[in-house]
Amino acid sequence: MNERIKKMPRWLIVTGAIVLGVCLILYYAVSLFIPSEAVQREAITAGGGNTVNIDGFDIWYTLYNAESSETPIIVVAGGGALSSDYMEESLRFLADTHPVLFFDSKGCGRSQIKPDLENYSVRIFSDGIEALRKHFFPDREIIVVAHSFGGLIAMDYTMNYAERVEKLILISSVNAAYKPAMTTAYFKAGLPPRNQLAANEWYAQNIDVFLGPYFQNSSAKTILGKTMASFAVMIQVGTPKLDLTPKIKNIAMPVLLLVGGEKEHPITGIDVAQKLESMLPNARLVQLAHSGHFLFAEENAKFQQLVNEFIIN
Repeated sequence: MNERIKKMPRWLIVTGAIVLGVCLILYYAVSLFIPSEAVQREAITAGGGNTVNIDGFDIWYTLYNAESSETPIIVVAGGGALSSDYMEESLRFLADTHPVLFFDSKGCGRSQIKPDLENYSVRIFSDGIEALRKHFFPDREIIVVAHSFGGLIAMDYTMNYAERVEKLILISSVNAAYKPAMTTAYFKAGLPPRNQLAANEWYAQNIDVFLGPYFQNSSAKTILGKTMASFAVMIQVGTPKLDLTPKIKNIAMPVLLLVGGEKEHPITGIDVAQKLESMLPNARLVQLAHSGHFLFAEENAKFQQLVNEFIIN
C-alpha cells in the first residue's frame, strides 16, 4: 500500500488530502448545524394572546370575533416553526365578519417547546389544526388560510379532514411534492449556536438575512420585527422531503392560490403555484406581480379584495 502511495502523482495526493479535509470540516459543521433536540421552554404570553393545552402542549393563540356565526377561519403560519404574528395585522380584516384564529403550532413561535424532536412533523402539526378546530369550533366547518411552508401543513390537513374544510387559501405555498431548498444565507449569518435557546435568538436576529431577499416592497419587512422561531423544530420539520400528491385529489373544495412575482422564494414561485393549480380540481390562481413572498403585506389592498371575493363567492 505504501509503495502504491509513493508512486501516485503528488498533485493527486494533495488533492485527495484537500478533499478529505473539506469533507471533515463539512461533517463537523453539519454536526453543529443539525440539532439533536429543541430547548425546553414554556409558552410566551407576555406580549398578548392566550394558551390552550393541546396534546400536552400549551399552544399560543389569539381569537378574534369569536361570536360570529360565519365560517371560522384558521390561519397557518409558514417557516416550519415561525410565530404567526407576521401575518396577524395583514389578515385581521377577516375578523370583520368571521371568527379568526391565529395560533403557533406546538414547539413553534410563542407556544410551549419540549426537547424531543419526535413531537414535531407535518402530520402532527396538521392533526393539531383539527384539535384546535374541535376545541374552538366543534361541529363547524372551517376555512384554512396558509402561508409558505404552512401550505404543506394545510394541504395535509385538508387531505385528511376534507369534510371539515369549506375552502382553502394557499399563499405563496410550497409544492405538494415538497423538497427543501439550499440557502446561501448561512454564508452571511454563519452557523447557529449549539445552545438552542441561543439558536432561536440567533435566527430572530438574522431573520432579514434569511427572509429579507423575498420582499419586493422592502417597507413591508416590519412585519418580521417581532417574529419568533424554534430553530431545532424548523430543521426537524422542514428538512425531510414529503410528497402529498397521491392524496391531493381529496382536496375537492374551492382553493385560492396566491403567488408573488420575481421576488418570490425559489420553492414557492409561479411554477410551483401552476403545478398546484394543475393538480387541484377546483383551484383558481392569481399572481400579485408587484409582491414577493409576503404579498399579504406588500399588496394588502389587492390581497384583501381577492380573499374577500373568494370567501363570499
